[in-house]
Amino acid sequence: MSFWKKYRYPLLFMMVVALAVFNCFVNLGNFEVETWDEARHALNAYEMMKNHSYIAMTYDGQLDYWNLKPPLGAWLIIVGYKLFGVNLWGLRFSSALSAVLTVIITMIIAKRLGKKVALTSGLILSTMYAFLAFHTARYGDYDAQMALFMTLTVWGMLKWTENQKWGLYVASFMVALSFLLKSFSAVMPFTFILLVLLTEKRYKKLRWHEVLVSLFLMGFPVLLWAWARYQVDGLTFFQKMLGYDLLKRSGEAIEGHPGSNIHYLEPIFFKTLFWSLFLFFVIPFMGFHLFFKKKENEVVFHLKTSGFGPSFFWIWLFSTLIFPLIMKTKSDWYLNPFYPALSVFIAWHFWNGQSPHQWIKKLMQKPLHLLLWSGVLTEIVLLLVVLFPGEWVFETKIRSYPPSQRILLSLWKNPQKPEKAKLYFPAWVDQSERFIVKGLLKYDFLPEEKILESLSQGERVIFAGPEEKLQETLTKYNARLITTNTMAKYQDWVAVILSLR
Repeated sequence: MSFWKKYRYPLLFMMVVALAVFNCFVNLGNFEVETWDEARHALNAYEMMKNHSYIAMTYDGQLDYWNLKPPLGAWLIIVGYKLFGVNLWGLRFSSALSAVLTVIITMIIAKRLGKKVALTSGLILSTMYAFLAFHTARYGDYDAQMALFMTLTVWGMLKWTENQKWGLYVASFMVALSFLLKSFSAVMPFTFILLVLLTEKRYKKLRWHEVLVSLFLMGFPVLLWAWARYQVDGLTFFQKMLGYDLLKRSGEAIEGHPGSNIHYLEPIFFKTLFWSLFLFFVIPFMGFHLFFKKKENEVVFHLKTSGFGPSFFWIWLFSTLIFPLIMKTKSDWYLNPFYPALSVFIAWHFWNGQSPHQWIKKLMQKPLHLLLWSGVLTEIVLLLVVLFPGEWVFETKIRSYPPSQRILLSLWKNPQKPEKAKLYFPAWVDQSERFIVKGLLKYDFLPEEKILESLSQGERVIFAGPEEKLQETLTKYNARLITTNTMAKYQDWVAVILSLR
């Protein structure tokens, strides 16, 4: 047996993993801070680490009642800070790593459907724009970790159905981690476990000690955190988390995220890039054949092999899709735990799908060509996004970042900037700018009326704002102020060091 034939699968497996690593990590710290969730999470984690207070999150020194999530997401960001420093790479490291691990676990699960299905599902997921871009692999949010925990839940229950008893415990612990990460999103892995146990009478395999241990693994970590959080502010946090993060978010559209269930067609069909061509033009023409035609009392689409029968796979799809659909608040990233299942779904159809339509059969006669060109075209687009984000994406209307953030990041990247300084910023400060100043630059904001006082005490003061506002400031103080060094410039914004004349 030749070397290639003997080691073909592990080598191709490693190549897919390398592709996932490339797409998740290249230039990870070289683009702007997302104004909303990412910036908030970044500052939450920074203040938690700085204050050595690891139970309750704060924002600008005050208890944070906007980010109503338990602290696991902040802890994972802190791990990145500890490993790589407080910078954009450290902020996003946990998300990127979680996405790569999700690709690996997805391929391990899909291998039960064949090696080709496993490799194809990994290739799809590691080149899926919706899974890599905003709010997931390449941003400091919690959604990539949630996708990982959900996929580990599926893997654990699959091992349990294959008579590996510890698999149930892994899945149960993922429910606890999911709650500590994104609170009520834990309903997805919990529902998956429950439905797997109920279908095909799998609950009959359970023993009482297994039930008790599973409930302990689900509940004890959450109760331990809840007790610690109660010591901070009593029931206040829990009341807000239940009232806003669950009831209000699920019952009405909040935070500018309205929409019907049609909203999710856009991330599924358009943000999966060229894989959506196959998903959109091929699979729908198999649908009636799959769902309604039967053969020997079985639905034709039967994912054969031990432990991965039809109920298991459909439960995976159902439990990750139903809750984003029923919630009134719609956000693309709510689908992130669904994408690993979707990648397996597409990959299985790619190699095993059947259709009564002749044009589908002809298309499927050359699946390798479709796979190759889909992957190549996908990679071209992703390379543009990854390697040239400033020129290709972030300068367009696709993602527009204000010059106020650009000037602060330029200042941060300047190696000659003062280590200690106070910053006069004559503009409204959003969450991303607050994180850049407090977390990255480690400067304090300075009100305008304190400029002369700070300078007279020998402190370094930096102005960052429009050049027009700089001239107004210099004129206002009767030429008592002068600018010495220009630290950064972007469009009509500057960052300069102020001094007394």
